Amino acid sequence: MKKKLTITLPDGKEKEYTILVSFESVNTDKKYIVYSDLSPKNKEIEIYSGYYEDGEVLPIDTEPEKELANTIIDTIFYGAQEKYKIVEE
Repeated sequence: MKKKLTITLPDGKEKEYTILVSFESVNTDKKYIVYSDLSPKNKEIEIYSGYYEDGEVLPIDTEPEKELANTIIDTIFYGAQEKYKIVEE
């Protein structure tokens, strides 16, 4: 069974995403999540990342954390770069 995540968008609508991977960093002591709605847009799948805090998924806001998330994404999806696009919020 796939794990799902529901996020409330800025317009107040809710959108369901599939959790692709979650991980914790010992350097930041944060729990991160990589997720997507798995809907192709222009033949690419958009992938988002964030971190958990108090039950919410928040955007990653520092360059070292963005690099960490992108490294994890690149490692997992190695060879499929033409099929996905990392979206920074």
